[in-house]
Amino acid sequence: ANIASLAAVSTTLGAASGCVTALGVSALLSLRRTGDVNWNLSDGLNGCLAGLVGITGGCGMLEPWASVLVGSIAALLYLSSSELLVKLRIDDAVDAIPVHLLGGLWGVIAVGFFASPRRLIDIYGHADHPGWFYSFGNNGGSDASLLAANLVGLLFILAWVFFTMTPFFLILSFCGWFRADSLEEIIGLDPGSGSEYQATGNVTSEHLEILRQQLDQRTGFAIEDSQTEATHDDRFDVNA
Repeated sequence: ANIASLAAVSTTLGAASGCVTALGVSALLSLRRTGDVNWNLSDGLNGCLAGLVGITGGCGMLEPWASVLVGSIAALLYLSSSELLVKLRIDDAVDAIPVHLLGGLWGVIAVGFFASPRRLIDIYGHADHPGWFYSFGNNGGSDASLLAANLVGLLFILAWVFFTMTPFFLILSFCGWFRADSLEEIIGLDPGSGSEYQATGNVTSEHLEILRQQLDQRTGFAIEDSQTEATHDDRFDVNA
């Protein structure tokens, strides 16, 4: 019960601190850059997610104060890496890399820093190798065994993902399925759904006709009569 309640508290604190940190720092940056404070809800929500990702690995073995720190650092990593992706022109529309990759990496490392001896005893019955923060300075030295083990674990995780997913992505790229083409990016991936989020501002009938022809070529669709053509074109009526 104590472990479960600590996990719940730590998770909540990590998410809350991530949200507040990301929202606050984003507002300060906007004030410095533009002279006006801009409260960016997207940054706040993604900061919350980054805090959740960061605290997941150690939610049952970190003290509450450490959970707040872990969530805040995860939010800072999210903001900095999100801006870096934009500068590098790497397309990540939902900030999955800053939230999940950076947040996850930090979460594993954070356990190596802040795993509490008291909480380790509750979970495992011993605390031979606590977080580096707690062992630093003991007997004139420090025990970084847990931190080192987690870093090695990260290397194996990264290697596993790289060698298993790279061939998959290369196959997708070779087949032309890795990303939408530039025309579909302009029109949107669901032109016939009536979604209010479609990028209809710069879409012309010529765009829609070219897209229709491209989809016909992909699917082998052949227009047999005018009725079929009209039905087919209804899918791309952005005014529907």
